Amino acid sequence: PSETIEIGNLFHYQIQNLISVPSNHSSLVPTISGNFKGRKVCWFSPRKHAINPLQTIVLKNTLGTILDKGPLMIMEESNYVGESLFEKTVLQKEEKLLAYGSNLEVKVTTNPTNTTPNLWIANSN
Repeated sequence: PSETIEIGNLFHYQIQNLISVPSNHSSLVPTISGNFKGRKVCWFSPRKHAINPLQTIVLKNTLGTILDKGPLMIMEESNYVGESLFEKTVLQKEEKLLAYGSNLEVKVTTNPTNTTPNLWIANSN
């Protein structure tokens, strides 16, 4: 848990719990933690994927603050399901498509005469 303060185009994260990192070591420190609104979507591009589509989430920033670029851990019902990356700053209420792994449960076959570049499949759950 932390407090985010926006200073112009910069961000200042005030970490509430002190941490110790030994010399010559590193650590990931969570600066923002919370629940997002989003929906799971499979994304398939025949030029980039052989058979399995990417598992993605269309995530909406509902945390009430701007999110700076950086790593993101994705949890589903308290289970770790993957990680992704905000490549750019995410504004409040902005939506982003984030890939976090291959969906091995879905296999896609393609028709060479089909010119549709991308296929979106909304998960039913």
